[in-house]
Amino acid sequence: MVRVAIAGGTGGIGRTLAESILATRKHNVFVLSRDDSTTFAGNPDVKILKVDYSSPIQISEILKANNIHTVISAIGVLYNDTHGAQMNLIDGAAKAGTVRRFAPSEGYPIDLPGLEGYMASHYKVQAIEKLKGTKMECTSYIIGFLMDYYGFPIEPVNVLPLAVVLDVDNCKAAVPAEGSDLVTLTHSKIIGAFVDTSLDLPKWPEKSWIMGDTITWNHAINIAEEARGI
Repeated sequence: MVRVAIAGGTGGIGRTLAESILATRKHNVFVLSRDDSTTFAGNPDVKILKVDYSSPIQISEILKANNIHTVISAIGVLYNDTHGAQMNLIDGAAKAGTVRRFAPSEGYPIDLPGLEGYMASHYKVQAIEKLKGTKMECTSYIIGFLMDYYGFPIEPVNVLPLAVVLDVDNCKAAVPAEGSDLVTLTHSKIIGAFVDTSLDLPKWPEKSWIMGDTITWNHAINIAEEARGI
């Protein structure tokens, strides 16, 4: 049984990760939050830990006091403030002395061509480099596009619903090139189940590839049209 803390676990994909791990009842789940979140109010199986992401020392004290073994970051690292929060989280986890594993917020391969100018990619590289300088074992969960986007609002989702290429709700699409390129679509619940299982692995790989369905965008459009009856 692993004592796992999920940063950003009160919403978005982090909440799905927490719910998936809770569902199997194999591990002790803690959620790191900036405030006294009521997301899991009434659930005795999850404990909210209030942290100050500007203070690595405070983070380390919280993790140590709760004997946290594994930290999973689901912080949306898009801007400098959230990047700083994750870097401080890595510092705090390394200083805690109890944390043996850390999974940074990643989501896609950071070495893909064309992403050189995307600031979030630079943030991800810096996080990986920082982790390499610690004694913690780490893995990056690579997930592809979230399938959750395309069932909303019929299917409730924890993530922010975005119209990425396909806007199924409004029957619209903006397909790149000829639509024959392959894309991997993965539902957050599959990601959650994978992450839960990975907590039991004796050794973490450098990258953990989580793949749902790999199809062309044209095929995805056909599925969407059939679902919408057009």
